[in-house]
Amino acid sequence: MKRALLILTVVLLVIFAGCTNKESEPGKYITVNGDIEGVSVEVNLSDISKEEIAIKDTLYKGVRLSKVLEKVSLLAPVDKSYVMITAIDGVSALIDAETANLCHVVEVEGVLNIKAPEHPRVVGIKHVLEITIVAHEDVEISDENSLKIVDQEGDRRISFGNCKLLMFEKSGESRQNGNLAVKYVKKAPLKAEEFIGDDFVLYFDNYDMLKVDRDYAGVFVWENGRIYYETDERYDSPVTGIVTGVDTVIFDAFDMMKILLDKNEMVMFILPDGLSYEQVEYYKDNLTILSGNYKKAASVNPAISNVALAAIITGQSPFATGITKREVKAPNVKDIFEYVVSKGKTASYIEGNSVLVVTSEKPKLNVANSEGYTDKGVFETAMYELGKNPDFLFIHFHGIDDVNHEYSPLSEEAKQKIYEIEGYIKELVKNFYGHVIIVPDHGAVTIEDTDGTKRGKHSLFKYGDMYVPFYYFERGSLIEE
Repeated sequence: MKRALLILTVVLLVIFAGCTNKESEPGKYITVNGDIEGVSVEVNLSDISKEEIAIKDTLYKGVRLSKVLEKVSLLAPVDKSYVMITAIDGVSALIDAETANLCHVVEVEGVLNIKAPEHPRVVGIKHVLEITIVAHEDVEISDENSLKIVDQEGDRRISFGNCKLLMFEKSGESRQNGNLAVKYVKKAPLKAEEFIGDDFVLYFDNYDMLKVDRDYAGVFVWENGRIYYETDERYDSPVTGIVTGVDTVIFDAFDMMKILLDKNEMVMFILPDGLSYEQVEYYKDNLTILSGNYKKAASVNPAISNVALAAIITGQSPFATGITKREVKAPNVKDIFEYVVSKGKTASYIEGNSVLVVTSEKPKLNVANSEGYTDKGVFETAMYELGKNPDFLFIHFHGIDDVNHEYSPLSEEAKQKIYEIEGYIKELVKNFYGHVIIVPDHGAVTIEDTDGTKRGKHSLFKYGDMYVPFYYFERGSLIEE
């Protein structure tokens, strides 16, 4: 009986061990990235049936490249996509995705190679590093899968797959059996000054930001489906957007406020919510105090009030504040009001009819009028607070943003609201003998409803919502004699 139990135990152990080895047997993976959902995917080749392919009397077993592509979701149709096969040394071949069925991925001496006898010789890449899908340039790829660029000319989007082509240099092309292949070789890291013609702001996937002087810029590099920025060291998070041609960023106002307060100067900060650089340029011939003396500033990403306000009152990017969406909470870092109090000074914070960010200074809220606007109430409360001679006054007007949303930023209604709020600002500064900083949180972009009605929207990473004016007036310079 004991002998029978021992034999049974041994048999079960052997069976169990055999099952364990089979399940844990590693598959051979190949990286597919670029213009696909998920940006980068590791495809297990053991999940794909192998086929035999004979080349010069040598028989190989491999998987069709087209079967590999079926394991990922392309962002463009197959007939609107290229496949870029890249070797470990950077040598690459670009082919039409429709011809991927003529290529096989085979393992030779422990590394993955491409066998493609129907293609030009360059497609026979040895020691494959990655497969990159590149959408045709005329295919519209979503912002989430593109590098977003805003410059003087407007807005551009470069799909991640096409971003890779920026890092490579075309070195020739050839045809075989009607199949075209383009050879690329990896070039030196892309210098920012070659890619961007002015000072710029980088936006990272983790919501951080970096203002860069073009003359001291680093380089862009490609790694596993994304673009990264390097100076002496690499930034950990990939770049998602670039805004060029700016003088500053909106949260630089924080350091200005601190410097002035440290000099025992009185400071009034005015935030005209939604006022864009585009609007000021468009209407400036009919403006007075807002017609000049402004710089071009970049907003945050996403360009929404909660995120931007948190950045302005802390001097930090959304990554540091921890506020990256429409939510009401306290930032992860100290705000300007706490700094004012720490210096033994007085502060007053005047808001609309709701709290956007939890601050150390409780805001004074105002009831909306019959039309739904709080601007007159904000103005009257601010005038009352001015009578108390606070060291620091923070005033948030919301009307421009409200009208932008309802009627569009270049509408007659938006123009009249800008004139109205400019009138309030003129009256405030006339009664304030201190330094004045005026910085909007974001701008707005004109969009159309399905019925053709024009409205406004932001958080689109476009010229209209990412560029805002940045004003600074020295003490007493705006007081009318």
